[in-house]
Amino acid sequence: MQKLDVETNKDRILLAQWNRANLSSGKLQDISRQFHAIAWTHKLDETEIGILTTWSDGRHENKPHPWLESNVELTFIGEKPRTHNVADIIRESFSHILDGDDFKNPQEDSIICYNNDSHLVFPTRIWDAQELLWNHLSWLKRQVSEEIIASPKSHIKNMDDRLRSYKKSMKTGKQTFHGIENTLIDMENGIISFNPRENILSIKTWPLRVMQYTLALALMRRIRDTKLHPPFMDTLPTNIVERFWYILDNNLTKFNPDEIANLQYIYAFFLWLYHEMQYKYTIYNDTKFEIDKDIMKDISSMLDIIQNTFLPDKFYK
Repeated sequence: MQKLDVETNKDRILLAQWNRANLSSGKLQDISRQFHAIAWTHKLDETEIGILTTWSDGRHENKPHPWLESNVELTFIGEKPRTHNVADIIRESFSHILDGDDFKNPQEDSIICYNNDSHLVFPTRIWDAQELLWNHLSWLKRQVSEEIIASPKSHIKNMDDRLRSYKKSMKTGKQTFHGIENTLIDMENGIISFNPRENILSIKTWPLRVMQYTLALALMRRIRDTKLHPPFMDTLPTNIVERFWYILDNNLTKFNPDEIANLQYIYAFFLWLYHEMQYKYTIYNDTKFEIDKDIMKDISSMLDIIQNTFLPDKFYK
């Protein structure tokens, strides 16, 4: 078991977040330049073909350590099979960075459902996206809003159920995967488990995804209730810590400045902790991490805020 020295200084935690965001942004800029070069070489029409990246890359959360660069997941926008042909061209030059692909023809496909699966509702794939080749993301975000307004209630329920499942694991400290129950966090003994091989992701699924999906569900409900595309969507930051600031500065939340600052720190803290465990797991194959009991008390308090105060229906005005 690895004893984990946990950083708790708020300024250093937030500084680590911004340093990580800058590294991730630079990485995407390099990839985007190379994609534009490929588009020019192959005479691709950049008005007809779009390439986006999403998830942690889109949120500028990747590359906490130079050697630990996770692969990039891409979404191709445009008519098929043209987008599949472009994906083949990209793979020939970038097989070492590509993770998975998603293909969307806005005229035919669901924008908010991954692979058109109505059980996989992820508007966050567009809300958290960065353009690598294209300049029509604002238009696509409007399409997302229109689809949310027109979609059945089951789409909202899908996101709600996913959030409830993660919050249940956060509350109990346990998760069941393929019929096997695993302990994610042992508050009494100060132990957090992390083992991607066994799908024990702990901090990644809670509280990080809980906070991400709370923001997403709050926005989905706001769009459904108002039946309008929010004008702030065009400039809403993809980075979660920056997004909290933006929402506060634009007077969009019921939360006060101290509450927002606390949520920013909580998210940045758990992102830092997740990457530290990822580092130790990759280098030393550690899967259990001992945390100082005083820090575990702080962690417990932060989880309580996410569980009971940071609620979708209480966030937006």
